[in-house]
Amino acid sequence: MKKLIFMALVLVSTSSFAKEFTINAVEMYEAGLMPGGPQVLIFNQQGKLVHHSTELNKQIVTEFKQQSDFADTQNIVEKLEKILGEPLVSGAQDYTVYSINMEAANPCPPCAKQNKFLNAALKKYADKKITHNKVHLSL
Repeated sequence: MKKLIFMALVLVSTSSFAKEFTINAVEMYEAGLMPGGPQVLIFNQQGKLVHHSTELNKQIVTEFKQQSDFADTQNIVEKLEKILGEPLVSGAQDYTVYSINMEAANPCPPCAKQNKFLNAALKKYADKKITHNKVHLSL
């Protein structure tokens, strides 16, 4: 019984906790952000954007190892926080991931492929504390 409780605690402490947002693509455009998908943004624990892809990225698993930050981090953060209505990054996590896809129910083919690659990356880094937030763009 003690083993089961311990294993449950380990699983809870390392799993991804996802939020889902639905926003209009026009809002993204008006905010000065690319209104399309797939997009993946990865923030490290310090809140620095270490990866931002605006097209299908088959090598997303390697992007978690990036240490450099994007020069435009603050601008992107401010725009997304304004649209989503909340802070983007929690320092309690090793990484915070935002995946932006077209339409939740029927994602476009590149978005569906990106989701598969991203899920594989999240499984590879299951020992890390990762918050994965999904943003669905509606037309």
